[in-house]
Amino acid sequence: MTPRFLLNAWLLLPTLALADGVRDPMRPPAAPAAQAASVAAAAPVLQAVFHAAGRRVAVVNGRTVREGDTVAGLRVVTIGVDSLTYRQGSRSGELKLGPSTSSIKQAAGTPPVAPGAHVP
Repeated sequence: MTPRFLLNAWLLLPTLALADGVRDPMRPPAAPAAQAASVAAAAPVLQAVFHAAGRRVAVVNGRTVREGDTVAGLRVVTIGVDSLTYRQGSRSGELKLGPSTSSIKQAAGTPPVAPGAHVP
């Protein structure tokens, strides 16, 4: 082997050792395990309610549920126009959809709209 080849190999050796610690800039960061566990244990959130042809379906924490289904440890009892009632063991409760209607401002001169009514 030539001395020049050995010198080049010797100079490249630290670069190869550092390559193991280099992170791909296009790879998304990994979520810490504690953060992932807290997301899984987050309080249930009612995200949507659908009523069509006598069927009632709700979306809770990104999962579609019907009456009688269980999600996040809650058994769905009834699905209302903008709420979901549940039972968890001996306790029951209600999840409401989005902001309360009292916080929605009515435009001046427009008639009130009933919840669940179709607005063109």
